[in-house]
This record gives sequence, structure tokens and C-alpha cells, in this order.
Amino acid sequence: MANTIGINPSLTTNVVGSFSVQSNGFYQGEMLDDPAGRFSISTGALATTETLPMWAGVAIYEAIPTGGDSVLGSTIGRALSAANIAGFSILNQGSNGITTPQSSAPMFSAGMTVPYVRYGSENRVAVQCSAALASLDGGMSNQLVGWDLTNQQLIPYQTMAATLAITGLTWSGGVVSVTTTSAHGVSTGAYVTIAGAAPAGYNGVYQVTVTSTTTFTYLLATNPGSETTFGTAGAASAALPVKVLQILTGNSKTIVYDSVNNFANFTPTGNAALILI
Repeated sequence: MANTIGINPSLTTNVVGSFSVQSNGFYQGEMLDDPAGRFSISTGALATTETLPMWAGVAIYEAIPTGGDSVLGSTIGRALSAANIAGFSILNQGSNGITTPQSSAPMFSAGMTVPYVRYGSENRVAVQCSAALASLDGGMSNQLVGWDLTNQQLIPYQTMAATLAITGLTWSGGVVSVTTTSAHGVSTGAYVTIAGAAPAGYNGVYQVTVTSTTTFTYLLATNPGSETTFGTAGAASAALPVKVLQILTGNSKTIVYDSVNNFANFTPTGNAALILI
């Protein structure tokens, strides 16, 4: 004999396609409600030079519009380096974003206005994050983190431990290839400072893609010209000026882009972090 009813009237289940495991999840690009937060939401026109549509939760640069005042606001686009990240695109007040039955995440094409929030606005924004950040759970909120500019997600911060002389420095098709005198010890996504190179257009702080133990590449849109001085590769101080408030892995709605069909859809099993910017 059992002294309990054979049903559980309090048990709840999830709708198919919604948050998995539990309902405690984030939407990528959502700015959490704040009494004054909406007053710091800005809008900018997506640059015509962008090669992809824009969606929420992307690190963006902000440029002063040419020709003086613009009713559409600043010109924005995907940041190409940690140094020129000005803020993040968001879902809030993005009612003009385009969705279709095949593409559930709102997208914005060149010339459309995109909502975003800037660094220093003290807003809480949910962004996609690497599963490796789960190790930060329970740690200090001001731990250093970086941003993966290719996959548009928060990642552990990494930089070079020592400064190395450069023995090869070439530009081709928007990519600079660097060769160091010895093993650099970094992995893809790390931040590196290039200094002392000539022409000076090679210098700066860049996020790198590792191609071997002594070589890596970084993106550089403009050709600085043939190198005359190699310079050095060393540690960078390009950690994001944000605080990590919460990390939820496996049950947040993050955006996956289908480059073949030009669709962007939410997946209910993504990893997301709530950051204070």
C-alpha cells in the first residue's frame, strides 16, 4: 500500500524546441530588464561593407557617420579586433529584424538599423560562450575573459607569456602571417601584441589563429606594405572590460548561422554567459 497519489499534479514539462533540461536559460543577445537600461539602448546603421547579416549577441564596432548628423545613428559592424569592440548587438527593441519560418533569429541586412548597447552602459547582456568557461563557475566575477571574433562567443583569456622576436611577417588577402623565433605557446583565440614592426600598420593588439608552434595569423583589412622591420610579438592587455555574472551551459538559446542557406536559428542547447558591460 502507498500513501501517495499515483500522479504528480505539480510536475511540469518543457515545450518541444524550448529550453532543455530546465527553463533557467538565456537568449543570446537579450539585455536583461533594468528600470533605466532601455534609455542606454542605441541604434546604428549596419555598414554596407559587412559581408554577413547582423544578429544579436555580436561584438560590434561603432563609427561616426560620415557627412555629419545621421538620422540612422552611428555606423556599426562586426569588430575585427578586441581593441575596436564598442559594445554588443541586442534583441531588445529590434522589432525590425527579419525572421522567416526557416530562420527564427532576427537578422539585419546592410543599411538596416540595429539595436546595441555600449561598453560602460552598466547593462547585463547574455552572450554565447565557450564550454571552457564553465570552469569559472563559483569564481570571481572580474576574472579576465576574451572574445572569439570568429565564432562570436566569450572565451577564456589567453596571451603570450614572453616577448619573442619575429622572423617572418607578410600580408595577403586581409591576413597577416607571423613567424616567431621559438615556440609562442599560445592557442587559437589568444591575444598578441605586435610592436616595433615597419611599416607601423602591422602593429597593434590582435586575436590570432595558430597554424604551428612557431606561426600564427591575424586579420588586417588594409595592406601595410612590404615589411622592412619584423618587430616583436608579446603579451597583450586586450581582456574584455566586462564582469561575468552567470554562466549556463547546455540549456540556453544561442544562435547558429547557416552560411549555405543564409539562415540564423536559435538552438535550445547552447552555452551562454551573462556579462555586465
